Amino acid sequence: MKNKFFMLICATLLCGAVSAQKITLDKVPAPVASAFKSKYPAVTHANWMMENGGKNYAAEFMVNTSRQTASFNPAGGWLKTDTSIKTTEIPAPVKETITKQFTGYTIGSASKMENADHGTGFDVELAKGKDIVDVTLSAKGVVMSQEPRQADPVKTN
Repeated sequence: MKNKFFMLICATLLCGAVSAQKITLDKVPAPVASAFKSKYPAVTHANWMMENGGKNYAAEFMVNTSRQTASFNPAGGWLKTDTSIKTTEIPAPVKETITKQFTGYTIGSASKMENADHGTGFDVELAKGKDIVDVTLSAKGVVMSQEPRQADPVKTN
């Protein structure tokens, strides 16, 4: 049951991220801006957006060389943070699952997901020829969700 709930949360947040709408800092509620500043005091610049159909707020920012996105509810409650990571930073249990369950796929991109309710997980984009699948795994390597999708079209001039 907990795994199904985690998958539902991941899917909901993913759908919200896809439909994110950029906003300016003056449109961010004070509790959200305050919670962000408290959680990330060293960050001096963030790009803000509304996500999940305008229900939540997300800040995209850089920490050292990592792109991060932190999501908050309107009252300032932290929901999750996604951090882009190098494929070499994926933990061994996650890599083992990918090797065993996704034979022949290569890792295109990865992010570490810290969730207020469910702890740490990893989102990876796997590719095998033209087949692409987005997979969410727990830190222990358990597949929480997988979503096949089409490759982005190649732009030509």
